[in-house]
Amino acid sequence: MELIEIFKDVFGEENIKDIDPNNISIDTLSVWDSLKHLRLLMTIEEEYNLNLTPNDFQELTSFSVINNYINTEK
Repeated sequence: MELIEIFKDVFGEENIKDIDPNNISIDTLSVWDSLKHLRLLMTIEEEYNLNLTPNDFQELTSFSVINNYINTEK
């Protein structure tokens, strides 16, 4: 599954359909709360076979940062 599809699944397509993915962050998306953050990162861990650390959970707070992280870890 592509990263944008994970974001659509977690946050709802209607909440991000008009936003440039590179502008999606915990600060710009009002529906991005702590529970959705946890769900997002757990889904990413499973989908991309990653082992995120507690520090990663604090730092991975935007689409672009998460995308870069995934591309670096591949």
